[in-house]
Amino acid sequence: MSRRIDDYRAGRFELDGVDRQHVKRIWPVILSGAAFLMAEMIYDWIVEEIGDHLQQATVQPLTILDMADWEQLCGLLEAGRWAPDLLERKTGGYRRLDWRRMVSDDPFLPSDARGSAVVQRADAAFRQMIESFGWDPSGLDR
Repeated sequence: MSRRIDDYRAGRFELDGVDRQHVKRIWPVILSGAAFLMAEMIYDWIVEEIGDHLQQATVQPLTILDMADWEQLCGLLEAGRWAPDLLERKTGGYRRLDWRRMVSDDPFLPSDARGSAVVQRADAAFRQMIESFGWDPSGLDR
C-alpha cells in the first residue's frame, strides 16, 4: 500500500474522478474479509510490523475495517456523513479501538446504518434461498 501511495504521489497513475491537485490527505484503509475486532494490542503490533511504511507526508494513520465495519461506513456515507470526518475521528481517539465501538459511543451516529446496496443484495439472496427451498413466505408475519 505504501508503494502505491508513493506511485500515486509521483504521478505514475491516476484515480478516476480524483484531481490530484485537490488531494490534501491520504487515508489508508485495509479491509479484512473476516470478522475482526480491533484491540489496542493488535493495532500496536500491526503498526510495529509496518515499520516505516505509510509514513509519507499527508498520509493519515492506518484504519483497519472488517466487512461489517465497511457496511456500516457505507451506510453512514449514504446517510450524508463525510468520509474524512469519520476517518479522522476513527484515527483520533479510536485509532487503536474497533470501528463499531467508535460508532456505538457516538449518540449522533446511527449504529444500524447499512448501505442500501448491501441491504438490497442481502434481501435478494434471502428471497432466492427461500424460493430455492420451495418455502412460501406469504404465510409468515412480517
